[in-house]
Amino acid sequence: MFWVLAPRNTATVVFTQFTDGGGWPSMGLALMVGQITALYACICSDAAAHMSEEIKVCLNAAIFP
Repeated sequence: MFWVLAPRNTATVVFTQFTDGGGWPSMGLALMVGQITALYACICSDAAAHMSEEIKVCLNAAIFP
């Protein structure tokens, strides 16, 4: 229930104001560095799924030429 008691901001503040708390030289660089983890998680799980599909197709082609 902590999210109910937490302070809230308007949608304008949430989507238009950014804070560089890491001390990066520019806001763009801070934003890109902050997105690395989210992008890495999406790319890695997607790559594993595609590789498993390719290996399955490759094994079927090798067994049944």
